[in-house]
Amino acid sequence: MSIEYNVLNILKEHSSKEAAITLKVTDIVTYMHREYDKSITDKQVRKALKDLTDSELNLPDEQKIIRYRTYDNERRKTDYYYNNIITDVEFKFLIDSVLYSNIFNNERAMDLAGRIQTLSGKNLKDITPYANASFGQTRYAQNTDVLANCQLIIDAIKNDNYIEFDWNVYDVKNKNVYLHFQGRRTVIPIRLMLNNGRYFCLVRYRDSRKVYTYSVDLMTRLRVKEQRKSDGIGFDNLDIPLERAVYILNHPYMMGGELRPYIVRIDREYFSRLIDDFSYEINVLKETDTTVDIRVNASCKGMAYWLCHHYDIASIVDNKDKELNKELKKAAESILRQVQD
Repeated sequence: MSIEYNVLNILKEHSSKEAAITLKVTDIVTYMHREYDKSITDKQVRKALKDLTDSELNLPDEQKIIRYRTYDNERRKTDYYYNNIITDVEFKFLIDSVLYSNIFNNERAMDLAGRIQTLSGKNLKDITPYANASFGQTRYAQNTDVLANCQLIIDAIKNDNYIEFDWNVYDVKNKNVYLHFQGRRTVIPIRLMLNNGRYFCLVRYRDSRKVYTYSVDLMTRLRVKEQRKSDGIGFDNLDIPLERAVYILNHPYMMGGELRPYIVRIDREYFSRLIDDFSYEINVLKETDTTVDIRVNASCKGMAYWLCHHYDIASIVDNKDKELNKELKKAAESILRQVQD
């Protein structure tokens, strides 16, 4: 293996831009002796560093992998460090997202988190020790290769193809969770969205303007079909907005349906809860010392689900939506039955 490659690995492992950890040539030589070859000299390391920095000479500073700090006191000195384009804190976020995800089983999550760790050095390993050991379990129950499904869906969207798959729901048998087959589907994929740790695909059927939502982890035997013929329906003709932020706001928890306007009243003390869910589109109508009224657009089932989660601090003002009232009544009756003697 070349000296340049080993020098690069040492900088990557033992230096850090964020932690301001730099290495002198003598430090690099010490690591080279410890980890690779005791015969490596200072001169060889200096040449390797010069070759590496010269190869990046015409790149913008932010794109250079090896950076250095030069200063003068009694004589000129240079310290080197590995310049990650992505910071260790950003890598930590990626690792935490993987381990928290609903689309990987524990083994796959740990493997991917470990590979992300290799993109940086010791500092990242220090702040994500749980990526190297069994640290609880991920919440995904099946073995569907969700990322492989995502790649097929992305290819189909790009090439204007149909996709075909077995649609399943989670069920239980002999105390084990399994996928229960619901039927074969052939649809036109539109968007792929990550929400609440799970990938969802927005699709429509041919000649239809209605958009449906399918969980990618519940798709099995997915394949890309032939290129479709245009049915004259474009994005502008669909019933819902396709921007991720707007869609997730209007359809909380990926519950489909037409959008309806609602006025939500929430206790001012707990206004932060509402910000978490509706931060992209808040239209404040009225505020008092104790409450805040806002207007939001949401699907009926999504709003019912949200209200059930926040029944203690939120309510609908002047609710004239009979379908929403019916959903809330069903929820209340169900809870009442559970608490009655």
